Parts: sequence; C-alpha cells; structure tokens
Amino acid sequence: MRGKLIEWVKIKRLGESTMWQWISLAGALLILVAFALIQLGRADREDVLYNLMNLIGSGILLVIAIRELQAGFILLEGAWALLSLYALIRFGFKPTAGQTGDNTGTLP
Repeated sequence: MRGKLIEWVKIKRLGESTMWQWISLAGALLILVAFALIQLGRADREDVLYNLMNLIGSGILLVIAIRELQAGFILLEGAWALLSLYALIRFGFKPTAGQTGDNTGTLP
C-alpha cells in the first residue's frame, strides 16, 4: 500500500512539474515574440500589444521564479513586468497608427 502511495505522489509531482514547464514556455514565448516584433520593425515601444505581451510574459515567469525561489530571476522578471506596466501607463492603452484602421498612408 505504501509503495502505491509513493508512486502516486511521484506521478502527481511529475504532472505538476510538466504543467509549470508548459506555463513557463508560454511566458517565454510571449516575451520572445514581442522582441521579434520589435526587431522586425512590426512594433515599437509604444505599441499596446508589445507592452502587454511583455507584461503578461514576464508576470508568468515572475510567478514561476517566486515559486522556485530564484532570486536573480525574481529581480529580472519583476523589473521587466514593472517596466512594461510603466510603458502601458505612460503611453496609455491607445492604439498606434497601424491599429486605428486609418487607411491613409502607405500600402500594407
């Protein structure tokens, strides 16, 4: 009976670990896609989407860093999240020129 209980606990921990890995991958992908958008000229630092992706991605990774007691990553992701939030507040939640639906200007 005790062996079955230990086996069940190991399986449960493995499942939780796998779940947190998938969540952390989602957070990292949000940040990496935002970075790629900037590098490819598809976004700028005032874009709501860019800053939201950074805020959500770093927030996810911050929770995981706190859960794992990783001081360096808590500092990194906490600062990243705060700076992204600051950008959202500073630039507002207003759409940029490309998001307004205004068809004047250059062709897509």
